[in-house]
Amino acid sequence: MWDDRAWKVVNVGNKMVSLLGESGTLVEVPQAAVESLVRGGRIVQSVGDREGRHKLSAQLLRASEDDLKVANQRADIVRRHLSGAPPMDGERISSRTLRRWLSRYRAAESQWGAG
Repeated sequence: MWDDRAWKVVNVGNKMVSLLGESGTLVEVPQAAVESLVRGGRIVQSVGDREGRHKLSAQLLRASEDDLKVANQRADIVRRHLSGAPPMDGERISSRTLRRWLSRYRAAESQWGAG
C-alpha cells in the first residue's frame, strides 16, 4: 500500500522497481527511493499480504528438511527451464511432470510472490 492505494511489485531490477497500480498503471521507481519510502512507513504491506505471508511461514515451518530439499530441487529445475538453460547432466523429468511443476510454480508466484 502506498498513499492508500494498492501497488503490486512486478519487477525488481538492479536500479529500478516496477510497480503496477490498481488501474493498470505501470510506474518505475528508483530502488533507493522505494527503500526510503518503506523505511519511512509510506509504503507498507497490506493486511491481506501479511496474513498470506503468515500462512506461508507456517507451512514452511511444518515442512521437513527433506520436503524443503525436494522443493528447492524442483524450483531449480523449473527456473532453469524458464530461463532456457539446458537440464543438468542426468536430469530426466517427463514433460507432464515439468508442466505440473511449472503450473504450481506460477500459482505460488501469483499467490505468495515467489515460486
